[in-house]
Amino acid sequence: MSFTVTILTRGESGLRAREFRTVNKAAMEEALDSWHRNFLPEHFEPSANARYGYQPRKGDNEGPTVTWRREVGGSTRTYTRKNPAYSWRKRRQKGHNKPLVWSGQLQRQAQRMATLRVMADGKRGWVAMSVPKYTFYYNPGEPKRYEELVRWTPKEIEALAFVIRDQQVMGIRRHNELRRKVIK
Repeated sequence: MSFTVTILTRGESGLRAREFRTVNKAAMEEALDSWHRNFLPEHFEPSANARYGYQPRKGDNEGPTVTWRREVGGSTRTYTRKNPAYSWRKRRQKGHNKPLVWSGQLQRQAQRMATLRVMADGKRGWVAMSVPKYTFYYNPGEPKRYEELVRWTPKEIEALAFVIRDQQVMGIRRHNELRRKVIK
C-alpha cells in the first residue's frame, strides 16, 4: 500500500527544514499506523463489498439452491441441489461470508504487525504486510485480491489527512516548546 502527501505550509512554523522533515516523517508514520489499525480490519467485514466496490464473487447474486429442469420421457422433472458457487460453499463450510477471507489466513497475516516505511522527506510511505502468496495471484475473470485489500475510500483518505495534519501541528508545537526551553 502506498501513500503520497503534498504538504502546503502557511506562515512561519519556526522549524528548520530538517526539523520539518522529521515532523512530516512522524506524521506519515502515524497515518500509516492508523490505516493499519483502524481501516484495514474494515476490509474483512461483510459490508466491505459495497464500501470498497469489490468484484462480485461467484454465487453472490444467487440463491442457496440451484434448480434446473430436464425433459424425461415426455415429462419435465425438476431437480434442486445446494448451490456449488464459491460464496455459498464458504457460507456452508466456513460459516461466514466475509470478503477476502476463506480460512482466515489472509486476515490474520495482514492484521499482524506491519512494517511502516516512510521516505526521509516524510512525503511518501507504505505499509509492508506479510500476506500469503495467493494474494498476488491473478487469473483473468478472478478478483485482484491485493488491489481489493489496499483499496481506500474518500472518507479514509480524508481521515488520514486529518491524522497527518494533527500530528504535524503537535510536532511543530513540540519542537517550538523544546527550542524555547533551550533558548531560555
